[in-house]
Amino acid sequence: MGRRKIRVFVVDDSPVMRALIQRMLSGHPVIEVAGLAVDAFDAREKLLDAKPDVITLDVDMRPLPWFSGCLKQPLISVRLKEWFSQYGRAGSGAA
Repeated sequence: MGRRKIRVFVVDDSPVMRALIQRMLSGHPVIEVAGLAVDAFDAREKLLDAKPDVITLDVDMRPLPWFSGCLKQPLISVRLKEWFSQYGRAGSGAA
């Protein structure tokens, strides 16, 4: 009997990045792409049905940044275990 696949949901406003991330994840034997969304509002409609284990997201999406969108239109209750970002903390010297 095989291992249960990790279900990943991808949220990015760039069609190129969504396709790239989907292609990279789909090639992994224990990862399944659970869904794709173009913005926070699209994700809100799809996340409850997708039931992902992991969400990848572009936190600087236009026209409405992800977090502002979530604050105005709450998605779902999500317990955040890990946080990765291309942005470093202010004053940390990391980027």
